[in-house]
Amino acid sequence: FHHLIDPRTGLPCQSDILRATVVAPDASEAVVWAKVSLITQQFSEYPTVFIYRDGRVQANLEIQLS
Repeated sequence: FHHLIDPRTGLPCQSDILRATVVAPDASEAVVWAKVSLITQQFSEYPTVFIYRDGRVQANLEIQLS
């Protein structure tokens, strides 16, 4: 379980995603989109990286992982 509450259920978010990172024009927008991405388990419109509990890393758009 995450500390984030899924507004659809009112319960803590259940996800295989351990961490979501979003690169956005400003920090507050990045935080909001990272939380939305984690709860919905969908990439945002901005560059996004998901780190899964099993160690997998997945990214969209132009993020280079090294």
